[in-house]
Amino acid sequence: MAICDERLRFLQSLKTWEAFGKGWDARVAEVKVYALQLASGAAAASSQPSAATGKGVVPVAKGAQQGSAGAIMIAGAAAASQAYQAEHSVLAVACIAVVAIGMAAGAWLFWESRQKEQQDKPA
Repeated sequence: MAICDERLRFLQSLKTWEAFGKGWDARVAEVKVYALQLASGAAAASSQPSAATGKGVVPVAKGAQQGSAGAIMIAGAAAASQAYQAEHSVLAVACIAVVAIGMAAGAWLFWESRQKEQQDKPA
C-alpha cells in the first residue's frame, strides 16, 4: 500500500498530472488491488493488471510530410546557392543539389510509408 501511495504522490507532483493524471490514478489503483490480492494469497490470475497495448498512434499529417520534404529542398537550394556564390565547381554545386533532392525524396517516402503503416493498423 505504501509503495502505491508513494508512486501516486510522485505522479501527482509531475507537471503533466493534469493531462495524464486520470489514467495514472486508475493504473495505480488497479496495481494496488492486484497487489493486495497477491498479499492475501488469493488467486489473482484473472484480475491481473492489464498491460499497455503498445505505443499510441499519432496520424501522419500530410502537411508535415510536404513541409519536411520542402524544407530539405529549400536547405539544399540554399547550400547550392552558397557554393555557387563561393565559386565552387559546377560539379560541387550539382552534387549538393542531387543530395538535397535525394534527401527530400527520402523524407517524403518515409512519411508516405509511415502513413500507409498507420492506415493498415487496426483501430
